Amino acid sequence: MSKPTTLRASRTTIVLNKVKTFFSKPHNVILLLMGIVLTITTVAPIVAIVQDTFKIHPGTIDAYLAGTSQGYTLVNYTDLFTSPLAKANLWTPLLNTVLLSVGSCIVAILFGGVFAFLITRTNLSCRKYLSSIFIFPYIMPQWTLAVVWQNLFNSNAVTGTSNGLLAATAGIQMPLWWCKGLFPSLIVLGMHYAPFAYILIGGIFRNMDANLEEAATILDTPKWKTMFRITLPMVKPAILSTILLVFGSSMGSYPVPHYLGLATLSTKYVSMNSKYTGEASILAIIMMIFGVAIMLLNQRSLKSRKNYTTVTGKSGQISKITLGKYGKYIIAIILVIFTFFTSIFPIISFAFETFLPNPGDYSFLYTGDASNLTTKWWLTSENVTENGMYGQKGILYNETIWRAFKGTILVSVACALLAGTIGTMIGYAVSKNRRSRWANYVNSVAFLPYLMPSIAVGVAFFILFSTCLLYTSPSPRDRG
Repeated sequence: MSKPTTLRASRTTIVLNKVKTFFSKPHNVILLLMGIVLTITTVAPIVAIVQDTFKIHPGTIDAYLAGTSQGYTLVNYTDLFTSPLAKANLWTPLLNTVLLSVGSCIVAILFGGVFAFLITRTNLSCRKYLSSIFIFPYIMPQWTLAVVWQNLFNSNAVTGTSNGLLAATAGIQMPLWWCKGLFPSLIVLGMHYAPFAYILIGGIFRNMDANLEEAATILDTPKWKTMFRITLPMVKPAILSTILLVFGSSMGSYPVPHYLGLATLSTKYVSMNSKYTGEASILAIIMMIFGVAIMLLNQRSLKSRKNYTTVTGKSGQISKITLGKYGKYIIAIILVIFTFFTSIFPIISFAFETFLPNPGDYSFLYTGDASNLTTKWWLTSENVTENGMYGQKGILYNETIWRAFKGTILVSVACALLAGTIGTMIGYAVSKNRRSRWANYVNSVAFLPYLMPSIAVGVAFFILFSTCLLYTSPSPRDRG
């Protein structure tokens, strides 16, 4: 056998041995499979929706502007960015979305961070109770706090809707900027994500080594300098993670701005999708771009975290700040009241609203006559048009409600199992291949869907599978 032939055979043997060795390790197989699956389920839909931005959709405005019902065009971009409606359809929602996301980050970090500090680094009273109850707003759907805000502060004179609790009982009419728009939206979203900030920042506070702070104390370093020079740099990675994740989540939020009357990219997408289909897809792409940018910033922040000093071994005992003999109780009472309105009151409010004869009718509170309270929303067993039922059965007899409830439970359980299984597998595979470029790719792609608005992701999947002829029934766009 000649030397070239022998050389080729040896190279083939080496390659086969490398392949065999690669597939002999379970984490490599998982990493390869997850990479392929995530590429199909994440990257492919994005490509599909980008293509959809150039596509002409029959029966929509882009077909009218292009003068044809098929093919591809740039009219969607030119109309969205330059038409007289560009301010209302793009620039104002974009500005509101950015302001909402930034404001939500500030509120979440301020409340969550301060709360984490008080729980972990002080002798505050009722810490176990407060630590448990503070998580509730993050567990509840974000729209619950938005609806509670409406039920509290809306008034017919200001918002043109039914009176809220303050207007109906005390005649207090809050200004419009307080009831609807940017301010209530960022407060509600900030309160919703504040527990998220508490979990991340509080985890750092609990596990950080106290030796550096103790050394600063021994050297008679002022408390404020210790805070800014030692404590905050150690907590900075958690703050950065909170900013990135809360910003990405707020960017794609739909329920809160929808209920509170704020025009954002997500609400504008929903309102434009039926007639401005191509332009709506561009809005989805813009939201996705923010998600990609956040992912890249997160990757950069992960690299920069290597610059922070990490003290290994058993950490020193964290010294807690004394709030005073009465201060620990006074601050605890303030936090108990605060958490009552963010965690417990929403549940009470929703339960309370189910017995009102009509939305906003709190007359029994100032008349003392409880006979107006009703159980019709629960127990009406027939379709009636009187008594404010609008042709609907009560919730206990409403087949539509029960089907929706079963569907919600099914989707929640399935998503939890699927996300938990896939997330565990990806985490295991990535941790075993930390220096691999493929592992970094899989880690980034797995993280990306969380940062992209759920509406945009859903649209991307719909467009992808419709294009692949996996979804064969006519879409609402084609019917309308």
